[in-house]
Amino acid sequence: ALLNHPKLASIDVRNNEHLGSKALRALLNLVKKNYSVQEVQILKTRDVTKNIPKELIDIINQIDAHLLENVNIKKVMTYESTEIKITNRGLTTIRLDLFDLLHITHLDLSNNRLTSIPKKIQQLTSLYSLNLSHNLLSTLPSEIGELDGLYDFKVTHNKLSDLPESMQTLQKLNLLHISHNSFNSLPPWIITLKSLSKFQCVKNHLKGIPKNVIEAGDYQLLAYLRSLTAGSRTMYRAKLMLVGDGNVGKTSLLSVLVGEKKKERNINRIFNTITPHAITHLKSGSNDVHHAPSIATDGIDITEWEVKPHTLTSLASDFTIHFGAWDFAGQEVYYSTHQFFLSHRAIYLLIYNPLTPNFTSRFDYWIQSVATRAKSAPIIFVGTHRDGFTGSLSNFQRDLDDIIDSYRTRFPNITKSFFISTRTGKGVQSLKRHLIEVTLKQNYMPEQIPETYLRLESKAKSMRNRANEKMMEHEANLSKPVLSPRNKNPETTSNCPFLKTFDEMKEIAYVHCDIQPEDALAAITHLNDLGSLVYLPDLGQRQDIIILDPQWLTKMFATLVGLRKNFVKKGMLALSELPLIWQEPLFPSNHHRMMIRILEQFQLAYFLESTKNEKEALDERLFIPTLLNNERDELLNNWPPLDANARSKLELVCRHYNFEFLPNGFFA
Repeated sequence: ALLNHPKLASIDVRNNEHLGSKALRALLNLVKKNYSVQEVQILKTRDVTKNIPKELIDIINQIDAHLLENVNIKKVMTYESTEIKITNRGLTTIRLDLFDLLHITHLDLSNNRLTSIPKKIQQLTSLYSLNLSHNLLSTLPSEIGELDGLYDFKVTHNKLSDLPESMQTLQKLNLLHISHNSFNSLPPWIITLKSLSKFQCVKNHLKGIPKNVIEAGDYQLLAYLRSLTAGSRTMYRAKLMLVGDGNVGKTSLLSVLVGEKKKERNINRIFNTITPHAITHLKSGSNDVHHAPSIATDGIDITEWEVKPHTLTSLASDFTIHFGAWDFAGQEVYYSTHQFFLSHRAIYLLIYNPLTPNFTSRFDYWIQSVATRAKSAPIIFVGTHRDGFTGSLSNFQRDLDDIIDSYRTRFPNITKSFFISTRTGKGVQSLKRHLIEVTLKQNYMPEQIPETYLRLESKAKSMRNRANEKMMEHEANLSKPVLSPRNKNPETTSNCPFLKTFDEMKEIAYVHCDIQPEDALAAITHLNDLGSLVYLPDLGQRQDIIILDPQWLTKMFATLVGLRKNFVKKGMLALSELPLIWQEPLFPSNHHRMMIRILEQFQLAYFLESTKNEKEALDERLFIPTLLNNERDELLNNWPPLDANARSKLELVCRHYNFEFLPNGFFA
């Protein structure tokens, strides 16, 4: 009882020669619980610490740390300070006299074992910052609502499932962190806190709010919550990513899943790489490239697919799952662009042809590529060309399952494998049912999307459709496209229907979708996360750019990475050639500089300014690493060997890297 006395200020144990860890831990516990203790004298001199075991030194250091906090508490009691910190003490209760210190402005009680906060906290009307994180609180007293000046409130890592309604009066509250609790929903009055700008609530059990919005927190989360008040819709939306090597049947499978013959997108007619033959043809003075041979460079094709689960499963509810199906080109030249479009909120179909030799050789690459970008995203293996198999189907299917199971030990997100035929339809219905079951189990299913966001998405889609129509009209009206010289005018997006500046999109959101200017960034960011458009901030000193059609971006990438090697020498492309590759009106010449910045942002190419030396003058160029020669450069082959004298003076420094996985072209 004496040791717990509120006026105990000093303890001296210096004459105990054999003070062990048990006694020191008892002292530590005392200092933690009785913050009236200002001094504990343990050692005769600090110089002897070198003869004391490290375990005891650690305990003594902990005692000293808590004594510093206790000294500061004493200063608060004598009005020399206004900040109290009582942390990492394992306290289950707080002395009530602490709440009589009405001048306290900062109170930190984090990292204890508190199960309740006294109602007397209402007396601390000067409180500016309150930290109750890392405790065992399941409720908060309503009296917290009387702390009118509270600006900063952290209550993470507790057991809270609700906040007192009285907190809606805290109109000066700027920061509120309630992450790592047990909230199933957020109080509707959160958005009425006018000063609140920093709000975090990750690692709860919130339903309906998109995961990416929760993780973003702050302005994006608050803007989303405000938008819900204007109405929302329960949506089931996901990306369906079809990956795998070339010519294994990805596009055929997508056509069968969608249930109709795949329609060639009109815009694809314009997204063709100009061949070296066409370049030569143009350089000779002719503009007639309309009939020049072309090579398709569809790096990624995007198709919308809607499916009603009750038509394929036992689910009674009549709702629709909206898939954005991304068909990734399997040619190796496009691998460097795929990584930028892999998403964590997606279902992955790894397509392969088990009837070809060494069909498992690329499994590791594709699984690792997905796991690197979307570690927990489910992967479904789909073997194609079942109609071409003539042996024992049951034995072959068992062998395939065994192969897939061997990967599941390293990648538990692999769900199941299927062996199907896109020609006969065998196995397709089973695949569809499993795909729906897996999709509905994702933590982002379903989610509430504000009506205003959906209106903006619809507006973006209509603008995208009009842009495609313009491209069609251009193709129909101009049989001989004219390649314009590079335009030196300042960049705008007014003459490219697929591009909008952020300010243009913000105006559209306000005028057509009732989205307030301060909430536009959150809406655009959310549509970017859904894959409805592409938002590219920080493109140099210019305005942020919104790309209405993600496929415009993938095709822009593909036009470069699909170029022939005799057109690009040692990974270098002269900028003077760009108008022959990025053609009007799809890729306006006055946008080429901006497009180069996009390539640099995605680290697909690097701009090299013109240089001049004694030997040669080099114009502006683009360096495209993925188009470097696979063969060793002649310069390296002809590097002169070191003589014996030079070798003896050489200091060799080596660095060893050990990677479990590297994407193709990492060291290109």
